Amino acid sequence: MTNLDLGVYNISLVNCNKIFERYASDAIVDDFYKFDILEKSLNNTLCKRIFYHYTIYNFCEAILKNKSKNKSILFFNNTQLNDSSLAKYFSEEDIIKNIEYVLNKMKKILPVKVYVSRYSLPYFDHLLSSRQGRGQMLLNDIQKNTDKEYARFTFSKAKQFTKRYELTWLNQEYFNQLSTKFLLIK
Repeated sequence: MTNLDLGVYNISLVNCNKIFERYASDAIVDDFYKFDILEKSLNNTLCKRIFYHYTIYNFCEAILKNKSKNKSILFFNNTQLNDSSLAKYFSEEDIIKNIEYVLNKMKKILPVKVYVSRYSLPYFDHLLSSRQGRGQMLLNDIQKNTDKEYARFTFSKAKQFTKRYELTWLNQEYFNQLSTKFLLIK
């Protein structure tokens, strides 16, 4: 499940775990292999640049390509990461920690909403469809936390981050596309 559209609540949850597994992980491994850094730590400067590039890019593209007219929220399950090719070379714990770092950074520098949960998106969908109280509590938490964290964004923070990690694709035009996506939504 890549997205969970909750039309009644004007929310579309984008499954970061699936996006990372399908798109970012293989591209990261390919580049690590190309630059002969598969044995290095994820804390290596070049590894960070590659990891940040593919992770941020694929998460932003998932938001931009989301066909829902509802507010897109990046939803990340921080307890497990299934079928990731990157997990063959690095511990699942390190990968999850780095994805969480990227998501927290994205919250601060880009006009995106993020929610980190200990539940997977399919399990959350099951809780909602079976009308369990835990599902409603999680939904309320998503609405409450994503509304208060969404503050004013300036391009200066993004510009500093992109300069530091050489993420040249993350420019003013791309930033404006993300901003427009949120402005056009109810």
